[in-house]
Amino acid sequence: MKNHILVVDDDNDLCEMIREYLSEEFFHVEIANSASEALSHVSKSIPDLILLDIRLPDMDGLNLLTDLKEQNLDVILLSGKTEVADKVSGLELGAEDYITKPFHIRELLARVRLVLRRQENNSITDIKPTDLIGNDWTLDPRSQQLFNHQGKYIHLTSHEYSLLYFLLSNINEAVSRDQISRAVYDAAWSPSARRVDTLIYQLRQKLKIYPGLPEIRTLHSKGYVIYSDDYDDGKLS
Repeated sequence: MKNHILVVDDDNDLCEMIREYLSEEFFHVEIANSASEALSHVSKSIPDLILLDIRLPDMDGLNLLTDLKEQNLDVILLSGKTEVADKVSGLELGAEDYITKPFHIRELLARVRLVLRRQENNSITDIKPTDLIGNDWTLDPRSQQLFNHQGKYIHLTSHEYSLLYFLLSNINEAVSRDQISRAVYDAAWSPSARRVDTLIYQLRQKLKIYPGLPEIRTLHSKGYVIYSDDYDDGKLS
């Protein structure tokens, strides 16, 4: 079955170029030239991934991103903006990735495949929800949510889920930024890139919402760690 990609951008020439290229790579691609068109598409058919321009004629792309993430949709942002603040804002709102225009179409294809590969890895049907802390909270890899028996839940993006699972898989052991980057983004860490630090910040803010959730600690010159005495053999089952 073809993966369904929705391209949301008011530059129709760019949309058609993306559609032509990705269609040749066996993706089903639809186009929306505005936020309202995008929401209409989503209401009829849920895409596997959305490529979203930040500047749209009828709505700020970051506002639309918030709406899409509330529906648990994966989004890669496309933007001519190069400011770090814009990239950080997009990632903090839950975007899976951020590509600055102009970009090479092969780079876009690589990023699309990476996000879809993470989706596949995170949707394995035979994996059971994992107890997180003291049997109060559960990490469910299928819904990518943290939830407890009182009905409270926290939605995680694909990157946040991958990061938390990686940290818990190395419970009580420090992991470096490079290890995190390779585990989450399938790429070596670059000192000039801030996405690992941004992702750590995002996840920390979500884990602070309710008591009883683990704390991500920073170890100087070593990286990050989650400490706990509640795991058998220090590993996830």
